Amino acid sequence: MPIRRLIPVILWAVLVCCGVIPSLTATAQSVSKSRPADRADQPAPIEEVQEVAAVESPAGSTTARLLGRLHPALVHFPIAWVFLLLIVEITALSIGREEWSRVSFFILILACLSFIPAAVTGFLRADLMKNDLEFRALMVPHRNLNIAAGIICLAALALRASLRKRFAGKVRGLYLLLLACCAVLLFIAGHLGGKMVFGADYLPF
Repeated sequence: MPIRRLIPVILWAVLVCCGVIPSLTATAQSVSKSRPADRADQPAPIEEVQEVAAVESPAGSTTARLLGRLHPALVHFPIAWVFLLLIVEITALSIGREEWSRVSFFILILACLSFIPAAVTGFLRADLMKNDLEFRALMVPHRNLNIAAGIICLAALALRASLRKRFAGKVRGLYLLLLACCAVLLFIAGHLGGKMVFGADYLPF
């Protein structure tokens, strides 16, 4: 056999012994595994790229998706305002500090206003998750309880605003009862919201 024919064989043997060929083979296999169905000279079909973009990021829903994600943060404001309002009113009634009760009127206004962004973002979030049956099973009572709490809070504001000069006795008792009902509904609705975020068994009740 001529020497020039042995040169490729000798070079191959040297490369194998030095480990160059195995490393190149492993690199080629890893590249082929990372793209099993595609070839370098065949790009992905344009139709598939457009279809994924249309499903995952449809026009007009980006703002709704971003606003909907704010709901878990904004929903804490009605809870905080209502519970603070109830504490201030009970404290004012207990120690006879009527100036505290006058300040609580403005807290009540903030509580009613805080329901608006919480409700808007909640409806947007629910619309994006409407196909998730497990989510809807908790979302429907969560939504209804929060709506009821908002209506009760508005009723308390209407009662307080219409009877500011005669805010005493049974009227004040009814007002405190409305606030207590609103706080209870928000507590239950918040518990259901926690189940939606952290799972149905995050608390033992």
